[in-house]
Amino acid sequence: MLAIEYDGAYWHADRHEVDVEKSQDLLAAGYIVAACVNTPWPDGRSMIGL
Repeated sequence: MLAIEYDGAYWHADRHEVDVEKSQDLLAAGYIVAACVNTPWPDGRSMIGL
């Protein structure tokens, strides 16, 4: 199964840890995770490479 998460940097700027945990939970449950943001993270972080 595929899980697509589209995050706005405004709402998710301070939630990186929560978003990573959620993605790891989905991966552990057998999902393929595609996480996208509408603007770059302020500090250049990336969800790629969980």
